[in-house]
Amino acid sequence: QKLYDNFLSEAFISNDNPLRLQDEEYLINNIFDLVQDKKFLENLLLDSESVYLANNLQNGFIYQSIKSSKVDDAYIVQLMMNYHSPIIKELFKQSWECALEKFSSLRLRFSWNNDLLQIIDKHQDLDWRFIDLSILIDNQLSEEKKNEFYDNKLNEIQIKDRNEKFDLEKGQLI
Repeated sequence: QKLYDNFLSEAFISNDNPLRLQDEEYLINNIFDLVQDKKFLENLLLDSESVYLANNLQNGFIYQSIKSSKVDDAYIVQLMMNYHSPIIKELFKQSWECALEKFSSLRLRFSWNNDLLQIIDKHQDLDWRFIDLSILIDNQLSEEKKNEFYDNKLNEIQIKDRNEKFDLEKGQLI
């Protein structure tokens, strides 16, 4: 881990590297030259941690989102995690809030008023949803029936989640 951290600091943060990621002034000046609506960008920069032009992949899913009125899951990934130990709901939520605070890419949203922009908000609220299926099940059921119940409920949750249209302008990736 230490070797990896040293590599990152040498590769991206050292002063002699022309590709320094910490050089926000260069990036901000560069984006001002590229966007059409300078006043809109100035307002975005006041309320945001940073603003960048959207990349080609992002342009693709912005286009998909605008053109399709129905839910399109071309760019959606769903993860299911099965924990085999008790979860303390509040601590689990706090850990995701910490991740949201620490990793700016999780606070990403988009704008396409005049230019396709990716915006990193200074703060975003966590869209927290916690479903404990264990409280819904009858403990008198056989193991096979319990598994069938869990599979059906998880399938329902996944379908409902996939049918919810993601708002790219709002963000809340998690």
